[in-house]
Amino acid sequence: MYKSLLSLICFFCCSVLLHAQSNIEIANNLFINKKYSAAQNLYNQQIISGDYNESILYKHAKCSKELFNSDALFLYTKFLEEYPHSF
Repeated sequence: MYKSLLSLICFFCCSVLLHAQSNIEIANNLFINKKYSAAQNLYNQQIISGDYNESILYKHAKCSKELFNSDALFLYTKFLEEYPHSF
């Protein structure tokens, strides 16, 4: 019983990690293809979940800039505050 429960927990954790990775890959492909709105939605999901890095924050801000959104400056500022030595 204990092994079954442990296996189920491991499977669930791996599934969540693989799903998150695939969302990042999809978002990056959308970003490359200049589908900024769709990419930004996926990047935002990663940021909300707390599973993000400097690349995701930067691309999220860049999407806003490319879409002429009013929050672009705020997002770039947030990025630079969190990762001051980037790029």
